[in-house]
Amino acid sequence: MDYRFEEGKDAWLQREGRIGFSAVIQAIEAGGLLRILPNRRYPGQLIAEVLVGDYVYRVPFRPTADGALWELITLFPSRRATRAWRTRRQP
Repeated sequence: MDYRFEEGKDAWLQREGRIGFSAVIQAIEAGGLLRILPNRRYPGQLIAEVLVGDYVYRVPFRPTADGALWELITLFPSRRATRAWRTRRQP
C-alpha cells in the first residue's frame, strides 16, 4: 500500500508537538492498524485508528478506488479510542 500526504501539514503537525505522518505509516506497516471506520461528516473519507506507541490516533484519509493509495488528511490523538483499546486488550 502507498500513502500520500502534504509535506506542509506533516511539518505543522510535528511543530505543534504531535507525531507526524511518517510515524503513523510506520505503525500501520508494523501491524498497528486497529480498524477502519466510515467518516460520517465527510463522504468519501474513512478514518483509520492506528496504535502508535501506547496511544490510538485517528487518521482521516481518502482511499483510491482500488484501495492501493491512501491520501492522509490529518491525524489526532483519541482518548475515547485509546480507552476502548485498553479495555478490549485486558482479559
